[in-house]
Amino acid sequence: MVVALVYNEFDGCSDTRKDLSIAKQNSTQAIRSMVPVQIGTSGHVETAYANPDRGSFLKSVREMERNMEKMMARQEVMERELTVLRPIKATAIGIRDRFFASFLESKASAIGNLAVIEEVNKLAHEGDVVTDVCLLKNGMIRYPGTFRRLYGLHWEDASSLLVFPHMVTAMNLRATWIANGGEEGCMQAEFNELQCWSRHATPDQIAIFNADPSGRTHHKLIYLHLKNKLRLTKELRLKLTKELHRRR
Repeated sequence: MVVALVYNEFDGCSDTRKDLSIAKQNSTQAIRSMVPVQIGTSGHVETAYANPDRGSFLKSVREMERNMEKMMARQEVMERELTVLRPIKATAIGIRDRFFASFLESKASAIGNLAVIEEVNKLAHEGDVVTDVCLLKNGMIRYPGTFRRLYGLHWEDASSLLVFPHMVTAMNLRATWIANGGEEGCMQAEFNELQCWSRHATPDQIAIFNADPSGRTHHKLIYLHLKNKLRLTKELRLKLTKELHRRR
């Protein structure tokens, strides 16, 4: 793209209706005096055209354009980083919250926040499909095979199910179950049926599903059964771990 600029100032007329005619006459004279002007840096020289006394103005305009391009590029980078970091913000805050709560707990049990410690302790041992999909998508962790083992499907397939809260819960519970030594076979058929139905369900079917608290519909019953099967209490999880160690 070639750039040409004619910049011209002139004294106005008391009769403003004549300003346009005067502007055209002055601009015509300026066009006749246009010359090539080198703009840009030594590493990226460009040739443009301007009336001689406005070459520096043209250089300023081009410099502003380059600065705007750089700012837009930086903005795109920042937006990508925000996209990556937004889902893990709560996790990061929780982990640091645990750091301080643990310190207080060690100094004075009446001050420490046991609820915070207990809640964030779960983060390292329970499924979090939203965060894990985000990290895999952006190359911040590289365990696609392990993800599939834990969550029951490829991370790209899981990504398309994140719009369904019940599937987020189901995938998280499945990953937690597997990570704590549970066997995959006891719920895989139900899990597969639920995720397959969710992909093909109409908005009306999803609405009926969400409005059914007790499992009157077939797939809500599957979900509740799966949820109850995978949601281990701390005591059951400890018992399972001890049993697994005993068998080994």
